Amino acid sequence: MRGAGCGRAAASVALALALAFAACAPLRREPARSTPSPVPRARFVPAEVPVVLAAFDGAQEVTIGVGPGQRLTLRRVGALVQAADGRRAARIVVAPTIPRLGLALGDRIYPGRLAVERRANGGLRVTNLAPLEQYVEGVVAAELVLWSALPAELEAQAILARTVALATLADRPFVWDTTADQVYLGRFVPGNSPSARRVAARLSDSVAITRGRVIVRADGTFDARFHAACGGTTAGLRDVFPESADYASGVTCAPCRQRVAFERGLGGPDPERPLGWTFTATAADLARVARKLGVGTRVARLAPHRVDHGGRWIEVRVTGDAGSRVMPYKDFRLLIGATSLHSGLVLRTWPKPGDAIENGLFFEGLGRGHGVGLCQEGSHDYAQLGWEAERILAHYYPGTSVASTSAAPATRP
Repeated sequence: MRGAGCGRAAASVALALALAFAACAPLRREPARSTPSPVPRARFVPAEVPVVLAAFDGAQEVTIGVGPGQRLTLRRVGALVQAADGRRAARIVVAPTIPRLGLALGDRIYPGRLAVERRANGGLRVTNLAPLEQYVEGVVAAELVLWSALPAELEAQAILARTVALATLADRPFVWDTTADQVYLGRFVPGNSPSARRVAARLSDSVAITRGRVIVRADGTFDARFHAACGGTTAGLRDVFPESADYASGVTCAPCRQRVAFERGLGGPDPERPLGWTFTATAADLARVARKLGVGTRVARLAPHRVDHGGRWIEVRVTGDAGSRVMPYKDFRLLIGATSLHSGLVLRTWPKPGDAIENGLFFEGLGRGHGVGLCQEGSHDYAQLGWEAERILAHYYPGTSVASTSAAPATRP
C-alpha cells in the first residue's frame, strides 16, 4: 500500500532471529546497491484530484445530498447513468447547491463535486473531484490521530499526501480513497467542543503552511510511500515496490529502535503504542492461499526466499502439496490479510521457516505496513524531539528535497 493508518524498533539481536529461523530454507540476502540515476517524473499539478470512492464502486444506485433537504438519486440504466432530475448520460457531474457545505454521500461529506459514471464491468463508479488542498486535508485527517499529532508531524504528512497524489496522477488519471494509494474519508468534520476546534485549526494550518509543497528529486515529484510503523529500519523502495521508477534506500528509525528495546524490557508489546504483534494463520487460511496460488490444497511449508538489510521478508517460497512458488512477500501478505499479518518484519514463526506445517502457522513480528518511506510512528516521535517537517522528510527520503509548485487551472467536464 502507499498509505496506512497511524500507528517502533528492531535491535540487532531481535532482527537476527528472522535469519536464524530461516536457516533451513535457501535464502538470498539483498546485497548493497549503488544508487542509479533518478528518473525524472513530469511535474503535473491539477487543481482537482479525482478520487475514486471504493465503497461505492459497482453500486447500482447512489443518493447524494446536494444541499439542505435536497437529495439526488442516480442509477445505472443500461449503458447510461440516469439522475432523478431528468439527466441521462454516460457521466453526470453533481455539484453542491451551497459549495461550502459540500456533498453528502453515505455518512461522509465531500468537498468539490462528485462524478457518477457507468463502470466498465458493471454498476456505477463515483469519483470525488476534490480541490487539491482540501483533498490533502482530508488525507491527513484520515491517516493520523489528530488529537495527538504535533504540528511538524501534520506538516510532514500534508507534504507527503500532496506528493503521493501528484506522483500517482502522473501515472494514472485517478487515486483510490483506500490504502491502495492513501486513505481519504472526505472532509474532516470536527465536533463543537473547544478542543475539537483546536484540532481542526491545527489541521488546517498544517495544510495552509505547506500549500503547494511536494517531495522532489531530479526536478520531478518523488514516488514517496509511507506506512504506520517500521519496527526499527525502513525498507528500500524497490525492494518492496520493484516497479517504481524511483530509488530510495532504507534508513534507521531511532524512535522505533528505542520502542522495541522498551517492549523487550516489558516482555511483550507496549499496551499503549504496540509495535510487536502475533498472528496465527489457520489451516483454512493456508488452504485458501494454496488454492489461489495453484500449489495444491494446503500450504506444506513457508520460508523467506529473500530478506533485506534489516531482516524484513521481501520474497517467500510457498510450498504446497502439489507445487512450490516464490513470490513477493507483500503479495503473500495481501492473500493472508494485511490487517492480520501486519508487516514483513517477521521475527519468528512456528513451525519454523521451512519446517512442515501440520495445522496453522504462528507469526511473531514488528511494525505495521509495508515498511517503505516515512514511518508514521517515527515521525511522531521525531516531531516530539523538535524536528521540523522538512528534516523528518529528509531523513526518511534521503537524496530528496521539498519544493514548491503551483496548481494548474481547474478543468471542467
